[in-house]
Amino acid sequence: MNTKECTYFINGDEPPIIGDICQSLYLMQYQEGSQITDQANVVYFQFSGKWYRLYFEGSTIFWRETEKPEEPINSNLESALALINLNECTDYVGKIINNISYSRNATEISAELAFEQGKSIKLLHNEHNDTTCIKC
Repeated sequence: MNTKECTYFINGDEPPIIGDICQSLYLMQYQEGSQITDQANVVYFQFSGKWYRLYFEGSTIFWRETEKPEEPINSNLESALALINLNECTDYVGKIINNISYSRNATEISAELAFEQGKSIKLLHNEHNDTTCIKC
């Protein structure tokens, strides 16, 4: 077995949010022309009044404490960032987070956030094309 295929790294400290209620949820997406090419370039969460961002680069999962995300300013329509407000998504916002797990296979690393009532958000990062998709 090639250990590189099974390795991922966490940069930063996973926030102490297990058992807390998710207060806000935003996605920063990247689009080229009319196509969304990176569904979840950065994911922003608010727990206990603090903001955290989760994102990927290569085989590394990054956690950072941050400020509330702001609408990006784009200079053209050929490529742009878009901030998606998911605060009305009641499967996650207003719910307790029960677990965070990470995994890796030959092509992707993932982070899965499990909420109460069996709901989860799974972020799948393809390190070869540097894109992250979200599955709920």
